Amino acid sequence: MSKLLILYPSLIVARGLETFLSEYSEVTISDEKAHPQKDEYDFYVVSSMHYSSNISFFLPRKSRVLIVTEQSDYPQTEELPLTLSLTMNADNIRRVLEGFFSNEEEGVGECDVLSAREIEVLREIARGKTFKEIADALFISVNTVTTHRKNISTKLGIRSVSGLTVYAMMNGIV
Repeated sequence: MSKLLILYPSLIVARGLETFLSEYSEVTISDEKAHPQKDEYDFYVVSSMHYSSNISFFLPRKSRVLIVTEQSDYPQTEELPLTLSLTMNADNIRRVLEGFFSNEEEGVGECDVLSAREIEVLREIARGKTFKEIADALFISVNTVTTHRKNISTKLGIRSVSGLTVYAMMNGIV
C-alpha cells in the first residue's frame, strides 16, 4: 500500500481527511511545523500555506501533491497540483480523490526524468531566449527545439513558459 503524508494546520481537518484518504493509502499526519526534506512518501496532502512555503520540494512532485484549501474558488491551473476544497460535499471529495489517485497510476508527471539536452533547452527557455536563439546557441534546428519543448512539457506537466521558468529556478537549472 502506498504511503501518504497529511500536512495541515488543523488536527480536526487532518483527521477528517484521514477518514477519506485511508481508503486509498496508508496515512501519516504530521504537525503543522513539519517541512519535508526527503521524498519518503508516495503522496502529499497539504494546506496551501505548506505548499507555498515548501514550493521547491512540492513543485517537482506536483502530480503527487493535493492542495487542501478552505476556499471554494481556488485557482486550478496546470502549473499547480490538484486542489481539494473543504467546502465540497463528501461525494465531490471522493470524486477528486479518485481522480488524484488514478492520475498517479497513469504515470504522469515528474517520474520521467529530463535528458541532459532537455535540461539545456529548459535552461535557455527559462532565460527568455526564443526558439531561434536556442537553436543557434545549441547548434540544433528550430524543429528540434520545438520537439524538446513538447517533451519537457509532457514530462513535467507544465505548459507555460512562466511555469517552466519557475520549475527551472526551483530545481537549480538556472
